Amino acid sequence: MNLSQRYRKYALLGLCAVFPFISTYSQTNNVSLWGRVIDEKTKEPLAGAVIHIKGTTHEVLTNNDGEFKFITGQRVPLVYSVSYVGYQGLEVPIDSYGHVVIQLKGGKSALTEAVVIGYGTQRRSDVTGSVASVSKDLLARPASSFDNLLQGAVAGVVVSQSSGQPGATATIRIRGGNSLSFGNDPLYVIDGFIYYNDNSLTNMAPSSGTVPAVTGVSSNGLSTINPADIESIDVLKDASATAIYGSRGANGVVIITTKRGTRNSNNVAYSGTFGTQQAGKKLSVLNGPQWAKYFDDLYAATPTIQAGLAANKKLIDSLGAAGVNGDWVGAAIRTGYQQNHQLTIYGGDEKSRYSISGNYFNQKGIVPGSDFTRY
Repeated sequence: MNLSQRYRKYALLGLCAVFPFISTYSQTNNVSLWGRVIDEKTKEPLAGAVIHIKGTTHEVLTNNDGEFKFITGQRVPLVYSVSYVGYQGLEVPIDSYGHVVIQLKGGKSALTEAVVIGYGTQRRSDVTGSVASVSKDLLARPASSFDNLLQGAVAGVVVSQSSGQPGATATIRIRGGNSLSFGNDPLYVIDGFIYYNDNSLTNMAPSSGTVPAVTGVSSNGLSTINPADIESIDVLKDASATAIYGSRGANGVVIITTKRGTRNSNNVAYSGTFGTQQAGKKLSVLNGPQWAKYFDDLYAATPTIQAGLAANKKLIDSLGAAGVNGDWVGAAIRTGYQQNHQLTIYGGDEKSRYSISGNYFNQKGIVPGSDFTRY
């Protein structure tokens, strides 16, 4: 074998040793693919968007800056499948290894509403029988107390007024009473804070010596809440919906959310109402002479009562001459009125919101002395 033949032999052996190495390197060498996902309108980064290389199992999430990165053995061209909650899905063809910016459009279809129930979540459609909301039209009506807005507004909720006095307490029962010896009042949650309405407190005149205290009409602690400041009222009526509140929610939960300011605006709003109220029907009673005659006949028909106690004819005639009429009910009632004034200043910017409101409510009852005022 001459020198040239020997050289070609070693050259072929060298190539055979290099080719397997090149083939193995090309199969195991990974490349980096990266990019950014943003909102098409606001250009804000979308954190948590899912980027999937179509046809493979490779999938990553974007970080807080909307950035993502693949380290993969895939070669271009390839297709990114991008998805994000509330946005339309998008497929993006990739022809190079450079940085890519992906813009997603907001979705047109509404998301499925979910309700948190303490130990998990359920779809709103699954718990419609246990969660009810007061309509916006009812919340817009002027009222001395928000419990008046619940009357006839929610199925399974019974609201009974203890009296017709302005500001008087109301008894609220959700799906009837549950206890004979303990309270049956629901739990009230106002902007996340639990509120207990103690209807057992009454307006009492202080006792003086041997004179006992006089018990009046129960006061309503919930009447201190301005109904015009309420954004929504939701009523949770069954055990699964009230699980997060424990035994305190056994009689149901009334969740009240108050109004808040709006972003990127500053507003001033005023609303006022005025109205009168009268007794719908008055009882027909006896006038002075009729009452005295009835009194005389009653005593005359009773043998055990002395005849001197009966009213004589001269007294009866004097009542008629004095013009004593029988409109006792008309003397005890009047035409009442109600006025409500609300001034609200609200607004905010991208970082904060504010809402300042002032309310004056005054209601004069049809019975003198039965007034209610709230500032």
